[in-house]
Amino acid sequence: MKVLIVDDSKTMLRINSQVVTSLGHEVVTAVDGIDAVGKLEGINLILLDINMPRMDGFGFLEKTKTYRKTHGIATIMCTTEGGKAEVVRALRLGANSYIVKPVNRDVLIAKIKDVQCS
Repeated sequence: MKVLIVDDSKTMLRINSQVVTSLGHEVVTAVDGIDAVGKLEGINLILLDINMPRMDGFGFLEKTKTYRKTHGIATIMCTTEGGKAEVVRALRLGANSYIVKPVNRDVLIAKIKDVQCS
């Protein structure tokens, strides 16, 4: 599986990359939504932050939900935003799952395995 991790935090990119590679998956990283749009080819799963420069996670979801090449790509939100309104908005925009940072390794692994089975 090829996983796109979109986060402006170098620390989160490193941590999430380690988790994904430990599961035997390939990792591609992007620092914001604009960067991510250009890296969608062959992606099977997206781990997406909300708060990023240039294009945030909501903007990315809004922009890509109409793209044919993103149809069927599972998205797990990984963000500090844990309010009900943010969760509902992300899910309405097409996210499959939602994790509030700090991300627990076991929870992230379970979410990744869950979307693989879907």
